[in-house]
Amino acid sequence: MKTRVLLFGILIFNFLSGNAQTVTLYTPKGHSVYAFTRDEMSTSDITYWTLYYILNYPLADAISSASTTYNCHSYAWNMHEGGPVCWLNEYPDLNKYWTGGSYKETTVAATAIKIFYYNGDHSAIPIPFSSKYESKWGEGPLMQHDPGYGPLKYNMTDRKYYTGAISGPSIVSCSGNVNFSLTPTPSGVTWSVTSALNIVGSNTNTTLTVCKNPSTSLSSATISAVVNHRGFTYNVSQITGIETPPPPVTSVSASPSSVSWSSNQSVTVTAYPSITSSQGSYQWLVSPTSGVSQSPSSNVNNITFSIPGSYTVGARTYNSCGTQASYITTQVYVY
Repeated sequence: MKTRVLLFGILIFNFLSGNAQTVTLYTPKGHSVYAFTRDEMSTSDITYWTLYYILNYPLADAISSASTTYNCHSYAWNMHEGGPVCWLNEYPDLNKYWTGGSYKETTVAATAIKIFYYNGDHSAIPIPFSSKYESKWGEGPLMQHDPGYGPLKYNMTDRKYYTGAISGPSIVSCSGNVNFSLTPTPSGVTWSVTSALNIVGSNTNTTLTVCKNPSTSLSSATISAVVNHRGFTYNVSQITGIETPPPPVTSVSASPSSVSWSSNQSVTVTAYPSITSSQGSYQWLVSPTSGVSQSPSSNVNNITFSIPGSYTVGARTYNSCGTQASYITTQVYVY
């Protein structure tokens, strides 16, 4: 116990004395994460703490000696992906790895490539072709262990599971190709899509290129991937929207429908129904066009007239899937 207290005091002294150097890590999606380097403990302390965990946790295997240079979070989220040796705390921003879109939470433990013990400030990775996990136990050794076996402070029954994430557009339009990719970058992948999409090129490239199936009337599709990541195989999928022809204009109103040209009063023309920008846009018709000034915004067009006469005003919807066949119109009288 005396050795343990002394070691803790030495580590705190080293940190406060400036031996810790700031390190900026980056998630697979490019978000910066604060970490720092730490000096290694003495050879005798390495031996002591390695043996301590071996003797006190006989159902786990030490695969690397104790070290103060890195911890569980750094090993699982950073070093295992090829990052530098450093110490990464849960706070302030470990959560950027999953809130920033680099990883996706899953309820299926078998598909996880990262595990976070949310009530124990601990992280682990699964061992390929095994039911065991691998994690660094604080300043102790790197250990292989059952998911629920380890120091009590880690509360090892409280786990969240994270798998890789698919990134891409939320909607596939009717025109052109779009790309989807995976984070972290896999060593191998096989993509598949449901019938609303067509794969353009290979389905085994790191980036998947798709386009809308022109014969589909579906408004969504599922993109799936069987991923190999550092010897571990997992499945991940994502639902994406499919652009469809916009709802057509069914009626048009003008208020007022009769106006004096000399009053400089505008006429508010409204097209129904109102559609969102993700569904499409409106095209406006005013005939004749002489002496007309328009100010359209979404499904409303404010129009002023400087020449007396009878005017036809109307609207129709369009997007990359096509344009409504004809304008829906009403009349405005200018006296």
